[in-house]
Amino acid sequence: PIIYNYEMLSDIDVQDMIISIIIKVIIKYKKIISTRELLNFIYEILVPSEIKEYNSSYSVLDYIDQLLPNLLFQSKDRCDLLKFINFEDPINKRSEITDQILIDLNISPNIRQVLENYMNCSKFEFLANELELIGNIQENSDFEKQNIINTILRFLNIFGNEDVKIIFTKKSYLEYIDYLYYYNVNDKQGFKILFDKIKKAIFNWKGQIKNNYIYVDNLDTFKV
Repeated sequence: PIIYNYEMLSDIDVQDMIISIIIKVIIKYKKIISTRELLNFIYEILVPSEIKEYNSSYSVLDYIDQLLPNLLFQSKDRCDLLKFINFEDPINKRSEITDQILIDLNISPNIRQVLENYMNCSKFEFLANELELIGNIQENSDFEKQNIINTILRFLNIFGNEDVKIIFTKKSYLEYIDYLYYYNVNDKQGFKILFDKIKKAIFNWKGQIKNNYIYVDNLDTFKV
């Protein structure tokens, strides 16, 4: 698993996703990250807490919990940064697309065939081949089935098609990032929409009976 994890971390798409999620943690949870904590985090997502020796007789599914996407999102007790990243676990994000993926996985006799509709399987051929051998996911125990589905959703977050990856990030967060960028480069035209939204919110705060008038309880305490 450590070799697979290192190979995944060497992929530019994985690096971009990890950078994005660290930025999200800094912004959403006001997390200050030291150099030491960052280096420790890299180790934690590469090396499982319990290192075992595996040989060719083992299936990838024997250590599926130790693959990078699972270490990234379900290792909240290993370091402070991973605790916050756990809040962004893709398995907690629901949408029409994720619902359709779950339906497809549960009724299809070929898991890999389903995955190829939503992600680039060549990026994790080692796991895709193992999942193909499973056949129908319903033939596994409830625990194994849930573990496989969780792993697939976490891989989708990294290797999914563009229209799939976007569902794991809230539109409001992406808009906030845009406004933050426009502000820092002093692009006033860029965040004009934000000003318009704020103005509209102020006037709609307590409703209106006349244009350009704001309802207030007490003018002495009113502030914008």
